[in-house]
Amino acid sequence: MVYEVIDNVSRIESGKRFDSEDIVLIELDLEIKVNNKSVDVIKCCSPNDLEELIYGYLWSNRFIGCKEDVISVSIDKENYLANIVLSENAAFQELEPNPDFTLKVSEVSSMAKKFIPGSENFRSTGALHSVALCSGSDILFYSEDLSRHSALDKTLGKALLAGAKMSNCYVMTSGRIPIDVLRKVLTCGIPAICSRSAPSYSTILLARETKTILCGFVRENRMNIYNGKERVF
Repeated sequence: MVYEVIDNVSRIESGKRFDSEDIVLIELDLEIKVNNKSVDVIKCCSPNDLEELIYGYLWSNRFIGCKEDVISVSIDKENYLANIVLSENAAFQELEPNPDFTLKVSEVSSMAKKFIPGSENFRSTGALHSVALCSGSDILFYSEDLSRHSALDKTLGKALLAGAKMSNCYVMTSGRIPIDVLRKVLTCGIPAICSRSAPSYSTILLARETKTILCGFVRENRMNIYNGKERVF
């Protein structure tokens, strides 16, 4: 459950005030311990898909290079604590994005039509970020979270656990693309990211430096290509 129903909400519509209920998101701060050492606290994440979140976090933050690097994951949901045991040989493996990867405008536009309306949880709360890992016009893995970073890590974790080949995929996201989101994408060897929102200036510079396809304001019939226009047909 990612939300709760609360009462005693005073709502005003068309000049009229009335009592109502509302659906609001649950959030938590999840402490991450790796080999009995506290390494981070994932702030303001939604309480679903936590194991996938942990795998994606470990991968995108360069703790691991494959799922086999993780011996065990235990989650204390009462105290919001994740204990991870890594193998002695755990090591991040540098991945180079595929320089020959291309995107078709028709496929990205088709994806936008599927993706942009949002999920039932988003329509109920209006407060979730969505991230999908896509191939062509197909969604391979999809996640939602109050945090855009955690939504991305959940999707990356699902892909890692499934053994997906990242070099032939792209990320579609509902939120802005700050530079740390692009860094996660690059770390996992993904050659392109598209969003219904905007990238930051630093993100555009990094995309151009790393030859990453970067598209913003993606809708069914329009988009801005900030980098890689020669590989978007």
